Amino acid sequence: MLIIICFLFSVPLIYGQSTTTSPPYKVDGCSSHCRKTDKDLSCWEKTLSFYEQTVLGEMQNFVIIQTNMVNWQRQHDSTINTSNLIDQMKNNSIDALTKANSDMDNDWNDDEDNEKNVLAPDTIATTVHALIENVRRLTTQSLPKFDSFCPIGCEEPFGIWRYLFFASAGLNAALAVAVVPFVFLRAKRDHDNSSSAEPMIKK
Repeated sequence: MLIIICFLFSVPLIYGQSTTTSPPYKVDGCSSHCRKTDKDLSCWEKTLSFYEQTVLGEMQNFVIIQTNMVNWQRQHDSTINTSNLIDQMKNNSIDALTKANSDMDNDWNDDEDNEKNVLAPDTIATTVHALIENVRRLTTQSLPKFDSFCPIGCEEPFGIWRYLFFASAGLNAALAVAVVPFVFLRAKRDHDNSSSAEPMIKK
């Protein structure tokens, strides 16, 4: 039983050390409970700081992934027109994000109109164009591979839950093995005590 308990405590530690897929910094402070009736702006400021860092990280990752894709195609096809390729990638991203934004707007209920149309129609195109210009700048250099990071959870394996299930089942079995004999022994002792007390009651 001691081995099983030690295993249960060690698995989360090993798991956390081996599956982290994010850079060595932490972004926190997001809250969905900020209200207009709050006594100050601390909740809103922390949430804003969270999204500022998140937006910055996502813009960097967007540029990095697009740059790596361009470099990959340049490496596999020396005749490719890099400028035309980047323009096509820009248009693809604008189309994909515009569709995603439209789908999100359509998903809101009628009583949630305040959440619709937050982004103006040209916001996506302007933002993607500015980011793609960084891709164009980076791809005029050599062919380095830029590293990107996924949010914690996106690449973590799900096998840990299977192992925890087996460990939990083993622990339950061990507890049953330890407790059931004790219960039977206690029941037998109570039965023997009651049997020995019956003749004394009759007298």
